[in-house]
Amino acid sequence: MWLVVETSGTLCSAGIYDPTTKHWLAYSRIDQADHSSVLPPMINELFDISGVRQKEISSLATNLGPGSFTGLRIGLAFLKGFHAVFKPTFLATTTFKMLFYSLPEEEQRGTVHTIVPMHRKKIYLQTFKEGSELNPVVLTVEEVIKLFEKTKGTIVISDKTEWLRNIKDATVKVRHAEASLIPNVPELEVIDTTEVLFIEPKYVAEFIPHSRKHY
Repeated sequence: MWLVVETSGTLCSAGIYDPTTKHWLAYSRIDQADHSSVLPPMINELFDISGVRQKEISSLATNLGPGSFTGLRIGLAFLKGFHAVFKPTFLATTTFKMLFYSLPEEEQRGTVHTIVPMHRKKIYLQTFKEGSELNPVVLTVEEVIKLFEKTKGTIVISDKTEWLRNIKDATVKVRHAEASLIPNVPELEVIDTTEVLFIEPKYVAEFIPHSRKHY
């Protein structure tokens, strides 16, 4: 069984998932920003409803961003505490992949630009071409607009942003999606337990190259 937590955005989500049957045993999500007060009782309710015991959880799955730094920290802090008692494996993915896999399979085969807005008028962007990932980059809004004026494909973005209207040549389709809970994402990476326990969650962009040469 997996205990899954998604706290990178405004939605606080948690679930207990059986990877063998690929079904949720229980699932809950609340549209509330105060994740620290919502998450613990939500997960207690999940265990009560499902009848699953904490010691039956073999893996903890979460999203490491990019997203709200506070939200990511709250989710990972909770999972650290759970791991200290029950020692399950850590699984993780990124917001980029969660947005990419929100598309129907036929749209995943083309060029897909996944976007997560950040502060100071900058954008996290990762492009997928025929399912293959290009390196994530950080661009200004102006750079993104210029990029999409000459680039075809589909944009997947979680927020409705005004700057999209400034794209003069509509060569891209725009899709809005929430980062959905991790069992919907087929690619999960096993994270080194000691690393997860001793580092704070950080934006993906802090670890990625800021090159503009991947398009």
